[in-house]
Amino acid sequence: MSGPELLAREAQRWLRFAAEDLAAAQRMLADRSSAPRHVCRHAQQATERALKAAPAPEGIDFPFTHDLNALRNLLPASWSVRTEHADLAGLTEWAVQTRYPGEWPIRANMG
Repeated sequence: MSGPELLAREAQRWLRFAAEDLAAAQRMLADRSSAPRHVCRHAQQATERALKAAPAPEGIDFPFTHDLNALRNLLPASWSVRTEHADLAGLTEWAVQTRYPGEWPIRANMG
């Protein structure tokens, strides 16, 4: 397998994980007994993994971070995600904070 093929395969792996996290978030969202923090955690992870997949085919290394703004900023300036999602800090917070006890709602109250 050539270098570009390996890079594309790596991107596909990241995208598969992102799709799995998104599907988990959607299932939890539909199950109104799920804690919102779990839904948000999976949504954050789906976004993080998709952002890490994007530069992989170009051979661009990404930092090991949960900072979605930093990952988004690795993308080419011409990509719409750079302007359409100018601030991902709110979603970034769900990467770590939800792992530990805090002031999180016990059950989803989504409608």
